[in-house]
Amino acid sequence: MSCYEYKPLDPSRREFRLLHILPENHPTSEHAASAAAVRCTVTHATLDDAPDYNALSYTWGDASITAPILVDGIELRATLNLEVGLRHLRRKDEIVTLWVDSLCINQTNIPEKNVQLQQMRDIYVQAKSVIAWLGPSYESSELAMKWIRDYGGRSHQLNIGGVGGPRLISLLDALDGLDTPSDELVDEEAMLFAADLREQLSPVNLWHVDMVTALLKLFRRAYWSRIWIVQELASASNLIFVCGSDTASDNSLYDALRLLRNFAQYQKLKWNRMVQETNFVQPSGVSLMEINTGRPINLLKFRRVAHPAPLIHLMRTFKFFSSTDPRDKVFALLGISRDAEVLGLRADYSKTCEQVYTDAARRLIHAGYLDILGIVQFPKNVPGLQSWVPDLSRTIYRAPLQQRSLERKGPPGSTRLEPKFFASATKEKIVLRRENTMDPNVLLSLHGVRVGKIEQVGMHWENEGGVGRWLHELQRLSQLNNLIDSEDEMAKHRAYAVWRAAVADQEVRQGVRKPRLADEKVHTAYEAFKEVDLNLVDEKALGDVGLSYYCEWLQSVSEGRRPLLSEGGHLGIGPCETEPGDFVFVLLGSDLPFIMRKESDTSERMQIIGEAYLHGIMDGEVMEKNLVIEMIELC
Repeated sequence: MSCYEYKPLDPSRREFRLLHILPENHPTSEHAASAAAVRCTVTHATLDDAPDYNALSYTWGDASITAPILVDGIELRATLNLEVGLRHLRRKDEIVTLWVDSLCINQTNIPEKNVQLQQMRDIYVQAKSVIAWLGPSYESSELAMKWIRDYGGRSHQLNIGGVGGPRLISLLDALDGLDTPSDELVDEEAMLFAADLREQLSPVNLWHVDMVTALLKLFRRAYWSRIWIVQELASASNLIFVCGSDTASDNSLYDALRLLRNFAQYQKLKWNRMVQETNFVQPSGVSLMEINTGRPINLLKFRRVAHPAPLIHLMRTFKFFSSTDPRDKVFALLGISRDAEVLGLRADYSKTCEQVYTDAARRLIHAGYLDILGIVQFPKNVPGLQSWVPDLSRTIYRAPLQQRSLERKGPPGSTRLEPKFFASATKEKIVLRRENTMDPNVLLSLHGVRVGKIEQVGMHWENEGGVGRWLHELQRLSQLNNLIDSEDEMAKHRAYAVWRAAVADQEVRQGVRKPRLADEKVHTAYEAFKEVDLNLVDEKALGDVGLSYYCEWLQSVSEGRRPLLSEGGHLGIGPCETEPGDFVFVLLGSDLPFIMRKESDTSERMQIIGEAYLHGIMDGEVMEKNLVIEMIELC
């Protein structure tokens, strides 16, 4: 294979390269064997005076599976997914001009790569269109794309779920005779659409399995988990999704995803009502609830945000996304974060992954974002990382106990953590102290209060019999707490603590908002199950007393965690790595307590194990006791 030589770019002129796909009917190459290959040329352009071009958003695919393309007459090996994409985008009689990162950046030239990365957002912003290549047609993707165009397009036209528009669940409830929409929402066309959608997605229809399976597989494609597409889609002035020969608009796809998510919620509520009222058995087989709408909805929702978000919000929101180069879990987000420059972070491929992750975590902590510690998990794949530095390269299986959301009424780009906990202070005042946080040669030191040791731990979460088992383990630990004098008061206090701790005292609403668990729900659970062996509690039992969603909340916080009991009788949940003898600390400036462990028997340095929920210390109770504030040296 010939080696393609890139001509150097002039950074002072903000130069970048463009790829021109030659028409299918272009005169063939002099090399007959290469005549069938996709043929391209490369030119230089400047961002200040660029011609019309489109930018390609795609996933590279398996680097070991390649196909030949010709660039300026030189054969290059492109990943198969890219080659197929270029072939689909090629026209018969006209040149197609694209920006394609893997071909337009000299990937072996680190200084060039660093400069081009800083320009990447501008490249996507200035593109006439961003083409999101989902891959070739297979697994009935044509069926899925047609459904997206038809139903997503109609939903967008009718403003279903939009500001001032009818809500899908209200329309569906009205069809079931359970609700009467307000006058402004009564729209015959919207009602007809809801009726059509209900029939289309009903499990009794013959085409249901084929349709849901096609959508399920489309949204399982690797494209939806690639970290770089966050910036690519957010920066696009015009966005079109392409799968094989099928296309769908940005709005159609976004509305289709929301239809699927909201219809699944409606279906679950309806089935739960039917289970309570009759001997209804939920249909078996593929379910709408299996479709992963969360990632693409987050992507397209973020694209609609008016102002850039802080880096910490991006890192937490897109923590489940992946990259070929693990350093890109940070670098891919810098161009669209509002505070990368303030934090002093820049893409630099001369740094190791350990240096990139440590520098990012240290700077975020220095800026007061202690919730970066909430995504610390073990084991770590990147060698050399200290305990307090999250390994962003690995799949995060344990969901953080708080969610960082964009403020709707605050300053542009501001965020908040939900649910609202105040472990380190009263609701009026939060204090952050830190020592030497920016010196990479000095261990990170933070200030906090030592609450006590972990005395007992329960069994970690398992799906098999999980709900009852989880509740029973918390109940067992709670009965070891003998701090309350009155027997009746003790029983009620223990039970309330169990029901709150089991879900980390929070409700999850479509993964969007996480308020604290309502008092009436705790009371309902206590009254319904105070005489019941909690081992026997399952989703049906909870549904029978109107707590069907409690099971979902429980599962969302329990994976990767275990019940625990600390000195002082505080019941809670923490990382599954927590062991008796570990310490509970409340760091100044943090909403949550943290589990820590001594580096060794002879050292006072602490390792971060992870964040925790401990009933009775989540609202500043510890800080009101005027305990000693320690400087904690982390390693």
